[in-house]
Amino acid sequence: MEKTVISTTNASPYLKSGRLSDVLALIQILAYHRLAKRTHEGLRAQLRRHPLTADTWTEIGQQHPEFFRVLEASKHSSNQETVTLITRFVQEGIPAENPDEPGISPPLTPEITGKLLDLAIQLHDREAQRRDRWKNVIVPTIVAVIAAGASIIAAVISSTKQSKSLETNTCIAKPETTFSKSNATDIEKSTK
Repeated sequence: MEKTVISTTNASPYLKSGRLSDVLALIQILAYHRLAKRTHEGLRAQLRRHPLTADTWTEIGQQHPEFFRVLEASKHSSNQETVTLITRFVQEGIPAENPDEPGISPPLTPEITGKLLDLAIQLHDREAQRRDRWKNVIVPTIVAVIAAGASIIAAVISSTKQSKSLETNTCIAKPETTFSKSNATDIEKSTK
């Protein structure tokens, strides 16, 4: 029975720092090496490093079922989990010398390998765009809300100043009118 582990979190494994590098390395080794199935130790020895974003190379395979198939330890002569590219796993094999043994899966062509590498890069870029999508919506919305809030505040302040100015002008105008009437009365009396 195959073991498939799919992350239940919303974060894509492609967004882990260094993950694309791990996936590209794993695709290349599994595409070109004469052995289609590889153990973690075999991959570590071939690549001369551990994966950057997981404990084992088989864990990388489990987290990317779009490219890799991880087979249980009981299905391999080494009694270790093995990882293979799905493309190699399903392609027609070369018949083995012994008819009782399964056929050997030939290495992939550079064209097919290049397409797989391009696909991995596209998936990574798509996930990065999906992660950053909020920046294209939220930031302009926040700017618009701030601008609208500033406009409303400016309008309220302007309205308040105008009403205070009108009240002040009204208060000043009344005494002048009164003053003017008394002046007019005084002038009329003095002329008589």
